[in-house]
Amino acid sequence: MGWRRGQAYGRDLRDRVMAAAGSARAVAAQFCVSVSYVVKARQRRERLGDAAPGPQRSHTRRKLAHLHDAIAVYAAERPDATADEYRAWLLAEHGVYASAGLT
Repeated sequence: MGWRRGQAYGRDLRDRVMAAAGSARAVAAQFCVSVSYVVKARQRRERLGDAAPGPQRSHTRRKLAHLHDAIAVYAAERPDATADEYRAWLLAEHGVYASAGLT
């Protein structure tokens, strides 16, 4: 399994990278990770004593956060509404476009 944006590398790979000797460039090539990752993981180990990943966080606000109460009321009134009906209601009532994509 490869790395995906927003996810930390697995602990086993992290441990192997940290145990490897050599330059950051050589270690990165050996384990197919970026040089930046090797440097930052080594710096984290020196700074904190452990190379474990920090918490993953997103600094983007949730688009529908201010509508959670309204969505809950709509859902209670229409328990069998489809996702398309929710999207149409959000656009008509609140002027907010919500995509149908799943993440």
